[in-house]
Amino acid sequence: MHAHLKNNNMKYLEINRNYKDIVNIIKERIETETPFCFTRYGDGDIRILNDAGPDKFRQKICNLWGHGLANWPVVYSKLRKIMLDSLKDSEFIGLFDNNGVLKSHMTVSKETWSISEDFLKLHNINQDFQICDHQLPRSKEIGDIKEFKKILNGKDLHIISPHAKRLKSNNIANLLGSSVTYTEWPMPLSLEQRPQLFKKLDNIKESVVIFGAAAGGKDIGSYLTNKHGKVCIDFGATLDAWAGISSRGWFKPGGVQSYCLIQ
Repeated sequence: MHAHLKNNNMKYLEINRNYKDIVNIIKERIETETPFCFTRYGDGDIRILNDAGPDKFRQKICNLWGHGLANWPVVYSKLRKIMLDSLKDSEFIGLFDNNGVLKSHMTVSKETWSISEDFLKLHNINQDFQICDHQLPRSKEIGDIKEFKKILNGKDLHIISPHAKRLKSNNIANLLGSSVTYTEWPMPLSLEQRPQLFKKLDNIKESVVIFGAAAGGKDIGSYLTNKHGKVCIDFGATLDAWAGISSRGWFKPGGVQSYCLIQ
């Protein structure tokens, strides 16, 4: 871990918006087709930003991007740039909120789940972030497809996910009552493939885009919002659940976020 992160007096970014307020903003931006980008950062993303975490974590990340652990410095350098670009270009970001969607179910520390002010200064990031719970896409209001249908309100949608085929077979378009198109995002992904994938993104016609592409696609939303004026939401693992995959224990029947799971 970098020396500048060991200061016990470290100040961290704090939640400054209730996630329900952001749900309303999303609804308004979709309706008016006004550019919007929400990017979420979990503990794995924070570890990449800080170059922290055990070798087991680094091995897992390297495997995801088609490399061995010996290539961690290369993988880390590329992923960190992607993360930094996404941070610089996102007005709305998600960090874990102990009083948010999972209140009373999970409590976390800022050191592991937030971003320090010193880190932002070090990288010349001066964004005045609107920060809400990163669990926003797993809230009942967004993660339950019946509720998201109300927010989308018939607008055409584009989904970027490694699970495009499974999402199609789960009839997401019918459940949303909207036209839905897809970009298959390979996983594992060779980071060298990204330029070709981003050329595909340039051809997206729909004004609303949701995506779940892990760290290697963290800047999809900021790219599409800034270059093409899209309304973009980083859905993360919620798209796993919509594809019928219980990638988080919360999604399983009886779990606190089981409303996300489409089977």
